[in-house]
Amino acid sequence: MLRNRSFIVVILVSVLSFGGCEPNKNSQELGPKQTTTLKLGVVKNLPKVLLLNVEVEKELKDWNAFKQLEDSFNTLYKVQDIASLKVFLEDMIQKEIALHTKDFPSNLNLPSVKSRIKVLKTLLLKIKNDTKDATIDEKVYDTNLKELVGAYNALRKQIDEVIIYKISENMDAYLQDSIPTSSEILE
Repeated sequence: MLRNRSFIVVILVSVLSFGGCEPNKNSQELGPKQTTTLKLGVVKNLPKVLLLNVEVEKELKDWNAFKQLEDSFNTLYKVQDIASLKVFLEDMIQKEIALHTKDFPSNLNLPSVKSRIKVLKTLLLKIKNDTKDATIDEKVYDTNLKELVGAYNALRKQIDEVIIYKISENMDAYLQDSIPTSSEILE
């Protein structure tokens, strides 16, 4: 009886082992060719980049690393496939690293700005990692790229708000010094 059981176990293990090696004919095989030729229609549905205030743009004119980041980010809207997305991501990662150079504006050296740069970097690395997986479809890229634009817009909005606040703070100080209020005149 024990011999019959062991015989049945051996046959069962053999059947399961060889049955598991058979390729699944229902699954699609994804190879490198499909990865590089997958069309990304998602860039057409991405939100627009927030515009900076004119005064803020004047303040940022000397921050070359940020200007280069802006120029590179705008190429996202020209991405056609995974290969061009990879090129975009590599370029953006290099530009993000360059932001931390010696010409980083002191008035933006704040946790609120630095943290938004880190979020941008995290999303860039996440999407870069996703490009290595051939099974990811356009819906995932759609979501991730929308998050990326959202993070970039959050960075731009924070920079805009910080600089506008600094300008208005300086303007208030200037106005207080140059134009007396009615109570100051009466004193």
